[in-house]
This record gives sequence, structure tokens and C-alpha cells, in this order.
Amino acid sequence: MNAWRGIDPVEASNRLAVLEKKLEYCDEMLSIHDELLQDEPDSVAYGLSSLGIKDLRREVQNEIVQLMMHRIYEPVSVEIKGSGFDFKSANIRALSRFMNGLQSLFTSIYQSVTVGPKNSGRFSKDIELNSTLHLSRVYESSFGMDLFVETDTNLLPQNPVIESFSTLFDALNNLTSNYDEFMSSAAVMGKRSIDGLHEVVSCLADYNANISVKWQRPSGGSENWIAKADTLSDVVLRTDLIKIEEVIKREIRGKLLGASLIKRKFELLTGDGETIAGKVPMVLLDSITDCFAKECVAFVTERRIIDQLSGKVQSSVSLDKIKKR
Repeated sequence: MNAWRGIDPVEASNRLAVLEKKLEYCDEMLSIHDELLQDEPDSVAYGLSSLGIKDLRREVQNEIVQLMMHRIYEPVSVEIKGSGFDFKSANIRALSRFMNGLQSLFTSIYQSVTVGPKNSGRFSKDIELNSTLHLSRVYESSFGMDLFVETDTNLLPQNPVIESFSTLFDALNNLTSNYDEFMSSAAVMGKRSIDGLHEVVSCLADYNANISVKWQRPSGGSENWIAKADTLSDVVLRTDLIKIEEVIKREIRGKLLGASLIKRKFELLTGDGETIAGKVPMVLLDSITDCFAKECVAFVTERRIIDQLSGKVQSSVSLDKIKKR
């Protein structure tokens, strides 16, 4: 199935790749100008230059929106081989457990991307609807299947489905190849996402299964996760011994020194000279834009992630709310 509609897919992917690079450039230049304006807040030249870059970014975003209106879904292929997935068939209990775990994992990541990580409670109807995995085809490969998540064009220019898949593949690959990097991102994803990840790898380990997962990015190229059964038992143990704690919720008064809309990061300087940096959920990106280089009040949640096997502890901060003073 073609994930693009009403446009040549190769042309669309190539054009999107160019636009994404332009958007990254705008984001980097705005960060530089924010730093310059900190030193010279009354500079007319820096102010006008910053406005010009914002106008360019807005034009690029509008082009991306028009292009992504033709993207109808994000496709993912999954191939599994193991005791419950063999001879071109799947054990229903094994398949059900795997699919439920994968859906829970993806929805939890989608939630953390859009509104911030949560530990419990029901997902909102919008989050459940917009993160639903659909099965479109099964094929021969021990057991292979094509899945997709529909694109909600009403959410553009933000695209939480694409960012959720990016986060998912980063987590899966780091989990099996770069555990320190995985620890850094685990608190940002939240406890619920880690629980879903644990269920997916536990299912694969219990059925002694190898797995290959592939997502074709809209701008070209692909993300892949390949894991062998003999490595998953250790991964199950590590994820079972991860603990995430909400340390404190804070109200902070200070100046927003900078923010990256693409990376969804912010940096705030408090009146006491402390720099607070963390992650911004998509729902707050407009608020962050309004607060650039201004005095503001921010509400944040600080978390720490504990690897009970090694004793390592890392911390993270997520933004809950921000407004100008």
C-alpha cells in the first residue's frame, strides 16, 4: 500500500527531506539569536533578524503541512520467528499478547509526546483513537504482518505519530545496544511506556522469538529494530528492574533562555541563577513560542530513573505548564 495519496511518493519524500532540513536550520538559527538577544536585548538588528527567521520558519511549516496532507498513514512491518510464530502462522495467545503489548507501548509513547508522561489512569479518547495500530496484511516470513497508524491532518504542523515512531525505535534500539542512552530517555517516556516495553520483550523472550520491525519514514529512509531471542532474556531483566519516581513538582519563575521546537526542549534561568532544562510536550509548543526570551512562570515535574541492577540514577524534567509573567 502507498502511504501517500494524490502525489508521487518519491517526489513527496524528497521534497519533505529538503523542508525538514530547512526547518532544522531555522530552529538552530533561532537558538543562536535567542542567545544574542540575552546579551543585547535592545538590539534592533538582532530583533529584526529573529523576526525574519520566524517568518521563514512559518513558511517552511506551511509547506510541510500542505505536503503532509497527502500522507494518509505511517506503515510498519513486523516479522517474528519463534515457538509461537512459525510455519507461516502465529499462536493466537502469543500474537494477542504481543499485539496488546505493542499497542499499549505505542499509545503510552504517543501520550508522553503529546501531553507528557503519565503513570496511570485511562487514556483520553483522542489519544487512543490517534494512536491505534491497524493490521492491513499478513505474509509469509515465519509470521509477518503490515501495520499502520493513520495520520490525523488536523494536528498539523505537529505530527505526534511520526515523533512517537521515532521515539519508539530509538527506545527499542537503545534498549538492545546502548543501555546508557536508553536510561536517558526512559524517564522522558514515563513509567507506563517502560511497562509496555517490558511486556513486548517479555512476550518475545517467553516464546524464544526473533523479531524484525521496520518503519518507512515519510522523508525517505527507514528505522529498523532487529533483536535475537538469545539477547532478549537479559533485556527483560533490565526493564523489570527499572524504577521511575516523580521526585517533585515545582513552580519556577525565571526567563526562558531558549527552546527547540523540533527537539521539544526548553531552558529556563531562575532568579537564583539555576538553569532548568527539560522536555516540552507538543500541547505546550505554542506557549513556549510566546515565552521566548521573556520572564515567565513554569510548572515542571522532576523525575528520576533508577536502574536497580547497576544502581545508576538519572533525572529528567518535563514541562507541565508555562505562561508569561
